[in-house]
Amino acid sequence: MKTILRLLLWFLLVLAVLAVAAHFTLRYALNTPKFKAALTGFIERSTGRRFDYERMDYRLIPLSLVIRQAEFKEKDSEINFASIQTFSARINLRQKELSSLVLASPSIRVVQYADGSFNFSDLLSKGDGPDATSPGATAPTPRPTAEATERAEPAELPDFMVRLIEVKDARFEFLRVDETGATHALELTNLHLNLHEFTPSTPLRLDGRVKIGRSSTFDFNFSSGALNAWMTTPAEVPLELAATLKIEDFADIRAFLPAEALPFRSLAATLSTRGTMAGGLAMVLDVDTPDPTEAHPVAIRGRLSPTLSLPAAVVKHLATGAPLPASMQTAFEACEAPEGTLSLLHNGMTVLLLRHLTLSTQAHLPLIAYGQNRFTDGEVNSMLTNGQLTVSGRIRAYEGAISFDAQVQTLACPLAYTLSSLTASNLSLTQMLADNGLSIPSSFSGTAQVQVSAMGTAIFSNAFRSRLAANASLRLNNLQRIGNDGSVLDQLWIQLDNPVLLNLAPKLQPKVEQARKAISTITTTRYEDVTADIHLQQGRATLSNVRMEIPNYRIEAEGTLLPFEQTLDLNARVLLSAEETARLTNGKDRSTYLPYENGGLVIPFHIRGALTKPAVVPDLQVLLKNAAAGVVREELAPQLQKHLSDSDRKNIETGLQILQELGNRLQGRE
Repeated sequence: MKTILRLLLWFLLVLAVLAVAAHFTLRYALNTPKFKAALTGFIERSTGRRFDYERMDYRLIPLSLVIRQAEFKEKDSEINFASIQTFSARINLRQKELSSLVLASPSIRVVQYADGSFNFSDLLSKGDGPDATSPGATAPTPRPTAEATERAEPAELPDFMVRLIEVKDARFEFLRVDETGATHALELTNLHLNLHEFTPSTPLRLDGRVKIGRSSTFDFNFSSGALNAWMTTPAEVPLELAATLKIEDFADIRAFLPAEALPFRSLAATLSTRGTMAGGLAMVLDVDTPDPTEAHPVAIRGRLSPTLSLPAAVVKHLATGAPLPASMQTAFEACEAPEGTLSLLHNGMTVLLLRHLTLSTQAHLPLIAYGQNRFTDGEVNSMLTNGQLTVSGRIRAYEGAISFDAQVQTLACPLAYTLSSLTASNLSLTQMLADNGLSIPSSFSGTAQVQVSAMGTAIFSNAFRSRLAANASLRLNNLQRIGNDGSVLDQLWIQLDNPVLLNLAPKLQPKVEQARKAISTITTTRYEDVTADIHLQQGRATLSNVRMEIPNYRIEAEGTLLPFEQTLDLNARVLLSAEETARLTNGKDRSTYLPYENGGLVIPFHIRGALTKPAVVPDLQVLLKNAAAGVVREELAPQLQKHLSDSDRKNIETGLQILQELGNRLQGRE
């Protein structure tokens, strides 16, 4: 915005130079080839761009200047950067009035290149660099001196009258060139602005309208207190604005939006503002679009109601340069935020506003749709005071509900935020996965309950892994998975086709056969409950208390998840019920040879690899630690009873026990 203002001020300065030149030149000499060549040559030498005009007319009584068909070219090009069909000014010196100032068909063409530069960057490079209030300034804001503190109140402006200021049929064209060389255009045409009957002691009233693209429009009416009031009590000056925006075609504004933004069919928005800066400036923004369709999957219906206020002393300081009371002065030191973070501490004015601005906002959002996502019945409240922003809200989504509370420290460097709580209840997994287009090879259904808290300074994705800390608890109810690659248990059973294990648990063989069929056909796996606790720090998520309940089985796990690399490494185990264990072992107690807990078999295993398709590997070393001895006893015991003496049997059993103990010790060393 500041760049555009500089450009406009420069353009007005050129017009002022032309007016001064016209005043001291004979009327008929203005359009002679020699004068025209001298004037256009001076501008070309100053800017490095061609300038031309058709005719200049000047009258002394009444004082007037008319310039026709003025054109200011692009650098090294014949394309117009700025042009105007007619510039006309009439001044009545006796009546102290600007009778009329009319700009007919002015046009400006702005191009932003892929490297961020503009087609007017060469004009700005001729300046002296950033001033003290520019975003690049780093000097601390100076405290006012005693002389400035005692400065007299600003005097009222001298009387004058502005009868008419009018901009007719103006045109603004913005072109954005992306990295591929493609051009995205935004056109503002038929721009009209009108200012009537204005004096320093009467209210300011301005109205205008503009066409956006081919079919969209924007119009507004603005009124403000008198300029003399702005010079004395600016915080108490009444402000009023009524504006209407109608977007009839998404293509009309596409140039201002990211390339991947989804379209809406049309949009209507109204903004009304009324109040004073000290007493509170209340705004109401209503936005409405048609319901989403497949071709136009974006929709929004809602009302935003912000109210802002500033202390009177701060408003006066900003409007007139009056010194601030000592109690309101804010020390400022420029801050450069680390990569991936954000800082709002660019200059003293920003710090002053964040410190003293009070902004409360209520948002009512009956519908937000983006792609397949639908959010309804949203209510969001926020409050900014003393540099701290607090936000709370609730909304319905994915057949469930989401609520949250958060805080943002805007005066911290870098900007810091805390998500005190985010609670999601009864979210449909099927709806959530489908709406976000997640390409998962299996179909999930069930409901999710989530509790999340987080804090950090990361704003951009490249910093999340190092600057975001979060805790979450997850619970899935009635989880159902349909797929053709089998469940976690199916992948586990297949790898338990071990003769030693099958000897101790004979009914495990049918499980192995069923698992082989499951991984080649579409099967359904049902989990009664799934729970997990997650702690994220330095880009690493630690999973604990992971439990998956299946009738007669419980899976427990813990380990690490690397969400940015999409890999995981979990140590897990399956705990079988006592009834299921007895069925697999034909009712025999195998607790001496196999891991048991609470009367049930325990099978340890690992889940490792890519998050989309991890490998499930049983820990046979732990599982079969004592199993071999059990098989020997089961198969050799009958033979020992028949063919060996009591002393021989005792010696063999002692040897087996020694071997078992030796194996246990070796296992412990490993």
